[in-house]
Amino acid sequence: IFFILTWNTLFCITIGYWLLVYPKLGDSSEPTNILLDIISHGPVLILYSILAINYEIVFTIESVIYPLLLGYFYLFFIWLPWYKLTGDTVYDAMDKRWNKRFMTIFKMNFISLIGHLLAIFLF
Repeated sequence: IFFILTWNTLFCITIGYWLLVYPKLGDSSEPTNILLDIISHGPVLILYSILAINYEIVFTIESVIYPLLLGYFYLFFIWLPWYKLTGDTVYDAMDKRWNKRFMTIFKMNFISLIGHLLAIFLF
């Protein structure tokens, strides 16, 4: 279960970064480094995918709940207290508009579900 949780979290973070965060970096005043972005969001997912194949990890539809629960744990017990204390949203996709936050959460849940279903068929 821990491996499945880790793989799905890596998938969600990697795909979420490249689809939701990276495209908006061009509009930001923050410095970007494409090589650092690739190194930070890609190789570990590839490594874990190779490990899943080699160790014959079985992804089941029942285990999809764990990555979703971890995501909500992060949202309510890490991100929300950070935001309440500092006012920093960390990600532009989680800016101060609730409808934008809801859509980001929905998209991340969808990415997590797609990743898990993909893993069921690939591994």
